[in-house]
Amino acid sequence: MSKCNQFLLLLWKNWTLQQRSVLKTIFEIGLPLFFVLILVLLRVTKIKDEQEKAKSYNAFDITVLPNGLEKYQHLSLAFTPNNTDITEVVSAASSKLKFRTPKGFPSESDMVNFLSSSFAKNKKNLGFLGGIVFDTKNLSNPHIVYKIRLSSKERNSKKQKKNIFQDGSTSWHTKFMFPQFQLPGPRNKDSIHGGPPGYYDEGFLTVQLAVDTALMEYKANNASTNVNISIRRFPYPEYIKDPFILVIQQSVPALLMLSLVFTALNIVRSIVHEKERKLKVEIIIML
Repeated sequence: MSKCNQFLLLLWKNWTLQQRSVLKTIFEIGLPLFFVLILVLLRVTKIKDEQEKAKSYNAFDITVLPNGLEKYQHLSLAFTPNNTDITEVVSAASSKLKFRTPKGFPSESDMVNFLSSSFAKNKKNLGFLGGIVFDTKNLSNPHIVYKIRLSSKERNSKKQKKNIFQDGSTSWHTKFMFPQFQLPGPRNKDSIHGGPPGYYDEGFLTVQLAVDTALMEYKANNASTNVNISIRRFPYPEYIKDPFILVIQQSVPALLMLSLVFTALNIVRSIVHEKERKLKVEIIIML
């Protein structure tokens, strides 16, 4: 019963203090309601949701490099490890892309250092589009794993992309499955090639197709493989476009903080007042 008596006494004390300060009580209750009312009025009068139609995209060709990469003349590919089988595959892929003879390296670190230094010295006329790294030296393995290393900075953007991610960088960010801030609807809905980091614009898809086709021909004992590849973005179904979601995500934390500032200041002042007047001792005596 002592805990219950303490709770009831605390309620009585706070109720008495609130009755003595009517204006303060009105502010403590009315300020949060005022900010909530602002959001309600925005929703009712200005920010409306819209029903968007389904979005579909046309197919595009990835057998040739995208427009814009032709400004880099005499392109080539680097690769590692440097052995006969992999040299044959990368050379076939380079021939499909109409590149110069590829350059092999003993390790991935050597290849990356060479490409980084080459790009730093000559940014306007890069001789290498990127590098291919095979995780196995024996292509007779049924499971062949390779990765494509391209520049971390965009070289074929229609416009300079900024603030793609929260840190403002323009790297590929392959550790993320999706952007860190997502709204309802398709990303870059007007682009048939998709948005950043630019798997089509930077030539990634074209190089990947060329290497895959070269691997299939190598597995088929250099027999010609007529594979027709058509690629397009996955269609997006009907959705509700609601900008109010963005407003809530960005404004609610600030409004919540502002609405509770007055209450927090009053609580601090009351605690300091109780310490100065030793009101806690009096309450204990009343118990």
